[in-house]
Amino acid sequence: AENVMLGRASWMRTPDIVGVELTGQRRPGITATDLVLSLTEFLRQQKVVGAYLEFFGDGVPALTIGDRATISNMAPEYGATAAMFAIDEQT
Repeated sequence: AENVMLGRASWMRTPDIVGVELTGQRRPGITATDLVLSLTEFLRQQKVVGAYLEFFGDGVPALTIGDRATISNMAPEYGATAAMFAIDEQT
């Protein structure tokens, strides 16, 4: 804050923004928990630690608000700072 008040440059690291494309539909019997555990395993391998994730794609409309909340709430488990879905007809 002092640098800004004195007109000096102030450097701030911005987080990485990572898009996660969801495609297809869940098969019958696959729960939101199954989906989020698979996503967590995948995202840990991709090392998204500290990133902001945005989920998009033709698979998103098939997810309920509860499914989306379950995926977003697992962000600490896969290391992301935040996980978001765009606003659509359901939200």
